[in-house]
Amino acid sequence: MTTGERIKQKREEKGLTQSDLAKLAHYTDKTSISKIENAGDNITTKTAIRIANALNCDYRELFGWLDEHETPDMTIEEVNLIRRFIAYSNSISKQQQEILDKLGELSEEARDRIMNALDYEYQQEKAKAKS
Repeated sequence: MTTGERIKQKREEKGLTQSDLAKLAHYTDKTSISKIENAGDNITTKTAIRIANALNCDYRELFGWLDEHETPDMTIEEVNLIRRFIAYSNSISKQQQEILDKLGELSEEARDRIMNALDYEYQQEKAKAKS
């Protein structure tokens, strides 16, 4: 069974339509869910986490990494952190997400240099706004 098929199965077990799941996962319409369900195993972890959050299940279950009777080893705090991350990631622009993705691939030293430059530019903008 593919990841897309597991998502469809889980959605149907919950008695949800594609439209219902789209709303719960903050997609604009059921077309996105249809594409995800038909994507086979070509689904990103971010998408699986978003869908799992909407289906109230562990994303690893959607990938087939958990036996249906296995208890996930995530704490409630970890689940809530993932839910907050998903809510946040759905509210930022593509440009902001691209910046975060690139920052994540840099060394700590490089991130510090960028943060210093960002702080400098931020202070310059604030000073301009005051004058």
